[in-house]
Amino acid sequence: MGVKGGLLGGRRGASGRGARLSLWALGALMGVSLGVIQAQEEPDVAAGAPGDAVSLGESAYFEATTARYFDRGEAARAVALIVAPIDTAEDEALLEAWRWKCEQWNWSLAVVGVQSQSGLPPAKRREAGSWLQRQISRWVAEAQTSALAEGEELPRLPMIAYAQGEGADWLMPEWVEGRSQVRAWAVKGGRRFPKLKMNQRGQAEESPSAEMAPGFLIGTQGTSRGMREFVVGLRQQDLTRRLAFFASQGNLKLNPEVEDELALQFLKAAMRPEPEAERWVHADTGAMLTAEVLEKGQAYELANYLWFPDGELHGAWDSLCVQRTVEPPMVVKMFSKYVNRPPQAFDRIEFHHNKLGKERKGILLFAIDDKRPQSIFQSAEWIDFAREQGWAVLVFNIRKGERIKTYNKAVDYLDGRLFQFIDEGPFKALKDLPIVWIGEGRPAYWMQHIMIKRPERFAAWAAEGTPEFVTMPQGTRMPPGLIVAPKPELHFPSLFYLQDLRKVHQANRVCLLANGRGNLDQEYVDEFTQLFLEGVAKLGRGNGFWWRYRDSQPLTLSQSQQGVDPADYVWFPNQIVAGTWQLLSRERPQVPVPTIEQFTLETRVEEIPELSLYLRIPGSVDKNSPREIKGVMCFCTWQQEDTTLLNRLKRPDDHLVALAERNDLAMITWNTASLVPRGTSIFSLDEEAMEALSAKYDEIGEYWLKAIEKVCRDHKLPRDNFFLHGQSRGSVYANRIALRHPDKFLAVHTHIGAHYEEPVEEASNVIWLVTTGEIDGGYTQSRQFFLKGQEQGFPMMIKAGPSLGHRSRDDIELLSHSFFEYVLNLRDRADLRTETGDEGTVTPADLFREDLEKAPYFGDFINHEVYPKDEGEWVPEGQRIKLPNETMANAWGMPPAKES
Repeated sequence: MGVKGGLLGGRRGASGRGARLSLWALGALMGVSLGVIQAQEEPDVAAGAPGDAVSLGESAYFEATTARYFDRGEAARAVALIVAPIDTAEDEALLEAWRWKCEQWNWSLAVVGVQSQSGLPPAKRREAGSWLQRQISRWVAEAQTSALAEGEELPRLPMIAYAQGEGADWLMPEWVEGRSQVRAWAVKGGRRFPKLKMNQRGQAEESPSAEMAPGFLIGTQGTSRGMREFVVGLRQQDLTRRLAFFASQGNLKLNPEVEDELALQFLKAAMRPEPEAERWVHADTGAMLTAEVLEKGQAYELANYLWFPDGELHGAWDSLCVQRTVEPPMVVKMFSKYVNRPPQAFDRIEFHHNKLGKERKGILLFAIDDKRPQSIFQSAEWIDFAREQGWAVLVFNIRKGERIKTYNKAVDYLDGRLFQFIDEGPFKALKDLPIVWIGEGRPAYWMQHIMIKRPERFAAWAAEGTPEFVTMPQGTRMPPGLIVAPKPELHFPSLFYLQDLRKVHQANRVCLLANGRGNLDQEYVDEFTQLFLEGVAKLGRGNGFWWRYRDSQPLTLSQSQQGVDPADYVWFPNQIVAGTWQLLSRERPQVPVPTIEQFTLETRVEEIPELSLYLRIPGSVDKNSPREIKGVMCFCTWQQEDTTLLNRLKRPDDHLVALAERNDLAMITWNTASLVPRGTSIFSLDEEAMEALSAKYDEIGEYWLKAIEKVCRDHKLPRDNFFLHGQSRGSVYANRIALRHPDKFLAVHTHIGAHYEEPVEEASNVIWLVTTGEIDGGYTQSRQFFLKGQEQGFPMMIKAGPSLGHRSRDDIELLSHSFFEYVLNLRDRADLRTETGDEGTVTPADLFREDLEKAPYFGDFINHEVYPKDEGEWVPEGQRIKLPNETMANAWGMPPAKES
């Protein structure tokens, strides 16, 4: 929540987010008549092929110039001119980003690079800028003409311009004085601002110069000095000038791509401004211009108001201005209560609160895991925000413990404690008031559960940096909410949760703020969260509006009536929130969304009355794709709750999910349960009890076979040659299912299993990987199963993770990943040999045995080292684990990684 660094560095004016005012007193004077400069005779500019770099001609002012034109043909609505130093203009990644944006908006793109002569005297700078402007105008006109078919005539397209660095220094005077065809302009990183004539009071004198097109100035690190004075001076000369600026914010370095996005968004909106959408905002406080200020204000005061063509751009600018005029910091006292002896699921449960005055309208609840929860109450930004909304503040500090038996019971406990504190404790006078919660990480996950149990108690919510999300039944209604993925690795899980919320009920109003390429700055996340929650609180009877996530296209009434996929859209309470989102939510590609479904089969096994299967179809394979499912990856763990199982299927960083997605494999998992009484060791069972236990596994295996055959039949999936992975209790299930139905499986990997059944000959054509931990309780049993399988000719490998207990780790997951990739390769090789050879059917297991016979490496099972075949003669034969190729040898011999 970024309470340490501060959100805005101070408070906004009371009217900073007030109702929009239509300024007809100024708006009536804002018609722009474009001054067109007649170009003097200049050297011809080579048009070149579309997209090819050409020169603007030789000049005494510039060492080199480059120009590239990308035409949109009849679809073009304008020409976007980008002028920058040559190294920036030739940056292919940046150029591609500009082209993508222009294609989205149907703009032709003209990119000019400049490199000026060194030591150019000041007297020549005006001439240089004029020469550059004229050459650009001629070149763009010729480029448009050359793109037409013979005899074709199209009207001249309006031009909008964006200049950076050196390009801004040369062209800003041309645009400021109206000697240009541009309809709107923006500059970034300019260092030389044209001088304005000042009076004796230090104010810019009125200027009779030509009308100026709307302009936006962006100051980067080291280039903001003098920019504000320049803009305010231009406004003093003529209060009808539509200008805005953004200055670099202290030590906070803004991503250059965000700066470019801000400039392009301004140009798009300024090209066709709508008077009723225009806004005038004070540069310091962020307060909107009111009728009272307009009537009584002096010219020098009104000159400090900046112009924005619409609320979206206002919101984008507002979100970046994180440092404003500050007031003395304040500290708000907090009152605390600690839960003694929490269950093992939690190490710490604390409540800290302050009602912040009387007659509260609601409760702002922070769900966090922090060693310094008092930082919330020491944050002027958050406390001011709560006061502004009329909310009391409650901090719910939760730290997860070492052992969670079931998440459902943990949620029940937290739910009871939270509402006991609110309804019977310090907040009992406020217990009927709505709750707005903000959660970080794992505490946000707990709050999701609690909100689903009692949705009527909550008005809005925001979940930030949450690695997992709650599974919801169809028809679940949620209050308006925000999901924030501040890191790239959280983007996809957060996106899947957004889609889940929209699919279970398409009226769920939820927004996602994410960046697929880099981390989001905390100051901007905090600002967006406040804007969103405030927008929800002030929504009144309005319903907000929807944009498509990947390209910001609005949802129209006709589309909603035609039943578009609701999962494609995010919701905003107002324009300011939408504009801020469009700037901060950078990479929004159309993500291939996997299909995840649940199937339930009733059983007669007491411990598992329902066998629930969960199916995941890769997003790259759908009904409209020529690709098809090439196999089925089954896995089972110790987990049995819907949320934990489904969350794993939604994690693209999971090694099994990534493997399945890349190789077009469906995934199927299912719930497991302990079949022996709690506290009873399986090794203490007598012969009769072991037979009864084996019979239960027989029965579960039959139910599993019945369920999985139905799933595969209904979804046209392969019916055999499955891949199977089991871990902990799931490894016991995997071992028994594979031994009972070996004809279904191609390869099996079991990890940290504590009990294995005897190998059977029927399973000797299944490829096996057995892994365990060196200090795991099932080490001996895993080793014995491997040795017995070897005696029966099973194609097998084994690995014991050094110093590893009863858990997984990066080196084990890498070996598992490499193992299944290797088996996929064996499958392809076997198919090829069967088709082209005369030796009959060749199985992957046959090829695995062949590879082991000529294995170039072996691993030392005891010492965890890998040797080439002709080295390490001192290693006893019983310790040698044959490794079929270099890739498997590297994966087997990886040094231990950090435990997950």
